Amino acid sequence: FQGFTPQHNWGALFGLKLPTGIHKLTGTSKDNTALGPVAIDRGLQPGTGTTDLILGFYYTEAMNKNWDYLSEGIYQTALNSSDRYKPGDGFNLNLGLRYVGIESVIPQIQLNSRFVQHDTGANADTLSTGGTLVYLSPGLVIPTGSRAEIYTFVQVPIYQYLQGVQLVPMWTGSFGARYVF
Repeated sequence: FQGFTPQHNWGALFGLKLPTGIHKLTGTSKDNTALGPVAIDRGLQPGTGTTDLILGFYYTEAMNKNWDYLSEGIYQTALNSSDRYKPGDGFNLNLGLRYVGIESVIPQIQLNSRFVQHDTGANADTLSTGGTLVYLSPGLVIPTGSRAEIYTFVQVPIYQYLQGVQLVPMWTGSFGARYVF
């Protein structure tokens, strides 16, 4: 919702993540004492099995005729547990700066941070979950019409504090398109 001001420059976000992803995958253990398939860690599954509430806000403002900035905060929490597993609550904070003085391309830079609590429950790895991740994300937005644009960003970690042993990417790339109805 963005109707709080006439400029529509700030708004509220609301969403639900539904329990649609698979969360009961198994694999073959390299441990000779584990016979047959073994459950893959719940934090590494495509889904969590939980319904999550997502709440957030965003704000954007022009600094002058060529520069503007954005901020966004998003909180995500599981409303239930599934098979004795509940993912940790997470909070994302994103800050960005963009140059709008060129019509054909809009360069941007963002600081993206994520703070996550430990997963909980009997089937959770409570020691190797949770932490703080901070990324620097340069990117470009290219207008392709009055209502459409394409974008690309590269996300590079600048700070990582993780609990236990966790998998994190060395960098992340994204590419997409937006159309305003």
